[in-house]
Amino acid sequence: MTFRQTLLRLHLIVGCAAAPFLLVAGLSGAVVVFENPYADRVANTSMTHVSPGTTVLALDAVRDSLRLRYPGANVTDVSFPLEGRNTLVIGLSIPGEKGGRSLFVDPWRGLITGDAQEARSPLRWAHNLHTRLMLGKPGQLAVAWTAVALVFLSITGLWLWWPGKILRVRRGASARRMIFELHNVLGGISWVFMFIFGVTGMIVHWEDGAQRLLLAVTGAQRPAPLPKPTGACENRPVASLDLIRASIAAAVPGAYATSIQFGDKPTDDVRARMRYPEDKTPAGRSGVIAERCTGRVMYAVSTRDAPLAWTWPRMWNRSVHTGDVWGWPTRLLAVLMALVLPAMALTGPAIWWTRRAKRNT
Repeated sequence: MTFRQTLLRLHLIVGCAAAPFLLVAGLSGAVVVFENPYADRVANTSMTHVSPGTTVLALDAVRDSLRLRYPGANVTDVSFPLEGRNTLVIGLSIPGEKGGRSLFVDPWRGLITGDAQEARSPLRWAHNLHTRLMLGKPGQLAVAWTAVALVFLSITGLWLWWPGKILRVRRGASARRMIFELHNVLGGISWVFMFIFGVTGMIVHWEDGAQRLLLAVTGAQRPAPLPKPTGACENRPVASLDLIRASIAAAVPGAYATSIQFGDKPTDDVRARMRYPEDKTPAGRSGVIAERCTGRVMYAVSTRDAPLAWTWPRMWNRSVHTGDVWGWPTRLLAVLMALVLPAMALTGPAIWWTRRAKRNT
């Protein structure tokens, strides 16, 4: 058996084994591209969009407004408006109520517009299907190995395609030949995108490992490790939410806090996610940790200052995977290429089946 024949057999085996997973990944991936802009906007407009007022309320004022309805409640976390909504999402711990609440809140008036825990997200199922096959950690691992298979198929597919360089489907050919040519055409024009989808998908799953590898290869300095809780605020009240927010903003100048977790235990530190204007990931990848009783910043990491070996897996990799790099043009390109994947997953096994049927006749 020649090297090419061996490669073809491996390509067929891996392709047929991975075909169901690639089919799901392509279809769900094409939907997930629209998750952030439209998930809340389409399904929960009445809760996530309000008419802007003249002045945005301070966080302390919003908390006080919520306490009129839930006496003694404390804010455990705040998510600030992202693409697709203009309301806050505020988590509350309420005395005598187990589990707390998560609410959409008008930032100009402090009014509750809806229950975030009951909000409908028609695209959330697609995200879960794409990343975990709706099977939790086992599904997540299966998706990761599907990405590995996609990298293998894109490389071997290019090798097998190259001698013939088929880039058209001839009219009048037999159905078997048309399927073969369609598979070749789609593979020839999309292999680089399939390779990128595969590699970035692998990094999404094995982010820490990819980061350690890049840091080792480049010799770049890893940002300082996260500090351990000190417990200094155990018997002290939470500082002003606005003071904490201002302290966090000063630690990463130019970045916007997308979420702040104040915690609901006296020993909890405040943790914030920060996003720069150039970030394509919706929540951002910079972070700050501060004391909840003083607002003193204990740790800050900025994607502007961190080495590329650290920021690529955490920030740019996801943007490339989802097509967020240059906005709508690359999002639409990602959708188109994602839809090529199911076509490849169907035509590949079809080629194997027709060849097998022909041998048996």
